[in-house]
Amino acid sequence: KTRKGLRYGHPSESITPRKRRQLSKLALLYLQRRDISDVSCRFDIISILLTSRGEARVEHIKNAFELDPRYIS
Repeated sequence: KTRKGLRYGHPSESITPRKRRQLSKLALLYLQRRDISDVSCRFDIISILLTSRGEARVEHIKNAFELDPRYIS
């Protein structure tokens, strides 16, 4: 997620619980359709904050959230 300033919050804050659930569902669907099993799933967040001087501040949050357990069979 990229944002020009913090007026609407930090870019990583845009990954709401609802988006995390959607990403969990999509990840499981992707793995199921490709018959991939017994693999771990990792969700990272990359946020880019553009400063007033045009500089990009990149933040990489590894393992930002886990697969939503409600969707694991």
